[in-house]
Amino acid sequence: MRGPSITPTGRLTCRGRGAALAQVEAPVLVLVRGRDFQPTADTEMELARLFPHARVEEKRRSGHFPWVDDPGAFVATLSGFLGPSSAG
Repeated sequence: MRGPSITPTGRLTCRGRGAALAQVEAPVLVLVRGRDFQPTADTEMELARLFPHARVEEKRRSGHFPWVDDPGAFVATLSGFLGPSSAG
């Protein structure tokens, strides 16, 4: 099953899969990046709303590659989401 996708103009398309995404019980992390032009922060927030257990983290200093733009913040965010056992 293909999930949602972003069109070349930055729109989110679910192709009828929104109902299925609403049934995802696992936690989902959505990183909203302030310096990314595609997808936009609005599109990322729209994606997060599709999941009942989404956690949204805003990283204003990050662009399309948050692990490159601000690696410390990226690792802290991901570790916090995955829990204490992810610290290594």
